[in-house]
Amino acid sequence: MAKREVRSCGFLIFRKDKDSGKLEFLILKHSRRLDIPKGHVDKGETDLECAYRELQEETGFSRRHLRRVSKFRFELKYDVTDKRDRSKKARKTLVVFLARLRNQQYNRTLVLTEHRGYEWMKWRPPHKLQRKTLDPLLADAEAYLKKNPDAL
Repeated sequence: MAKREVRSCGFLIFRKDKDSGKLEFLILKHSRRLDIPKGHVDKGETDLECAYRELQEETGFSRRHLRRVSKFRFELKYDVTDKRDRSKKARKTLVVFLARLRNQQYNRTLVLTEHRGYEWMKWRPPHKLQRKTLDPLLADAEAYLKKNPDAL
């Protein structure tokens, strides 16, 4: 029997530190793990619509707060425990878009609804935060930004 397919979309968000000008990226803190703003796709929703909706729900940021890097799209497939039947595995597809905060949003406080905290981490690749999802995403973003240094 085939595994149930689940799809999750979100954003890797960067900003430049207002004092040093160095890149930082947003990490959300769950009780047991680190994450980015993301969530499951609703019926009839595109990946990008889902990513923007989840961003708004989880941080308070909306589309107008970001400048999206239109040529970056990260996709990863992996197995997870099926939430409908914990004795089974589901096949999850994670889609992540890349964006930078617009300058006037630097001091904006995030409105967290599903996380216990957040951190703007210094961009110092390679990063070792979470082997399954975050590390491959950050490695892909690093490779993209090396090839496209003016993308952000």
